[in-house]
Amino acid sequence: MTPKKVASSVALASLSKNEFQTCFLASPNKQVYTLSIFEIDAGECRLVLQPPGGRRANPIDLSASWEVSFRDGEGVYQATLSGLVHGQNTLVATLPRDLCFLARRKTIRLSPEGRSPTTVAFSYKGDHLSGFLVDLSPDGIGIQLPEADPNTCSLATDDHIHDTHFELRSCPIAFKSAKIANIAVTDDTLRIGIQFDNPGESELLALNTAINSWHRSQRASFPGCDG
Repeated sequence: MTPKKVASSVALASLSKNEFQTCFLASPNKQVYTLSIFEIDAGECRLVLQPPGGRRANPIDLSASWEVSFRDGEGVYQATLSGLVHGQNTLVATLPRDLCFLARRKTIRLSPEGRSPTTVAFSYKGDHLSGFLVDLSPDGIGIQLPEADPNTCSLATDDHIHDTHFELRSCPIAFKSAKIANIAVTDDTLRIGIQFDNPGESELLALNTAINSWHRSQRASFPGCDG
């Protein structure tokens, strides 16, 4: 995906109406801070931030070139700050006229080999099974079943699984019914693709909340915008 430009004032005005509490600052010498946002001034393209580590921390190097990035429900915004100065127990970051915007990917990819893989539990024809979440989208999920034997597994495409539940970014997700859309064997490991089957309003709300929470938790940096 190629970044595009958006007006900083428009982006900040939109973000001020939604959940927008933190941003990331990064310098060329790889200093990275996650900072709380106290105030948004869309008209002046400014963010009033909590200094790193509180009042007693070593002061941030204001002479460095700082990149700011933050997320909303649609994607990532990024820019090199025009200015960064101390306020009264705050940092005041001034953004340039335009930001880079990169729309988020539709599907979230997760590693089942990570430190804390997300466990998905479900039932199939009366049996209680579980696996690890490997991808998530508004349309369905992918599950890796490390304990299943690909040669003897009874799962079949177009069959349904029931009472699927898992938790992502502290957001519980549950679906009463979902269809097995595909089955694949990768390195002797069974993976199944699940398509949500007429999900209800509360199920979709929980799913979207988890997806948005995951995207907002990610730090992102990408090349500068074209012309």
